[in-house]
Amino acid sequence: MYNNSLVHLSPDQFQGLSKLEELAVYENNIEYLPREVFKGMKNMMSMSFYFNNIRNITVEQFKDVAPSIRFLYFHYNEMRELPEGFFSNTNNLITATVDTNLMCCHVTKQDADCDFAYVDSFASCETLFRNRAPRECLWVIGIMSLVGAVFVIVWRLVFREKKKKNKIQSIMLIHLAGADGLMGVYLLTIAYSPVTNFSTCQGSKTSPS
Repeated sequence: MYNNSLVHLSPDQFQGLSKLEELAVYENNIEYLPREVFKGMKNMMSMSFYFNNIRNITVEQFKDVAPSIRFLYFHYNEMRELPEGFFSNTNNLITATVDTNLMCCHVTKQDADCDFAYVDSFASCETLFRNRAPRECLWVIGIMSLVGAVFVIVWRLVFREKKKKNKIQSIMLIHLAGADGLMGVYLLTIAYSPVTNFSTCQGSKTSPS
């Protein structure tokens, strides 16, 4: 079924093929996988879906093939994220290939290899920032926002306006300063704790040739 200009798969495309061990559907134009397209395929060991246009996949679609799958090739598609727990039941996985390095962060099997086609230039599995410059910018912007907000609030509270019209403006400025201050706290929190949900990347994370 590879290099066959396929655009979609029907829900019963592989019905009755429960003993099939290898599936090659690469180099097509598939954008969507039906929910139960792999239902009953509990002997599947290798699946190749690279060079398609698949945007999303779910845990439900692969629940029957996950326990037996060893090789899963999904690189060069349109995916930029995997659902949480996608690799949680792939106890026999040896190699997986995906679109980005961050998608490899989902691999939980210690000795499984995960290769990727593209590197996210901003983040990695261990940290939200691959480089120091963005985090340092957040520190500067966060501190300036927080200090500026405190200054405006204190100034307006100490030197209160007596005119009714000016009081309304003063209240609006205090509210705006409060919002800036909260944003400053938020930015400082991100800069101080630049860790993503993934504690570590498992396996070997290299780019496929």
